[in-house]
Amino acid sequence: MWAADAEEIARHKADVEALVGALRQSMAENGVVRQELSEESAWAGRCRSRKAAA
Repeated sequence: MWAADAEEIARHKADVEALVGALRQSMAENGVVRQELSEESAWAGRCRSRKAAA
């Protein structure tokens, strides 16, 4: 019984580690996308300002 419990715990631990890795990767990618969107928004704002001034 104890061996089966230990094997199940080991599987769950591996699953948790994989999920944490996937979460970290998606958070990093989300940060990149947010930065890109912020830069695009700032660029679009500057373009609108120039058109309004013309």
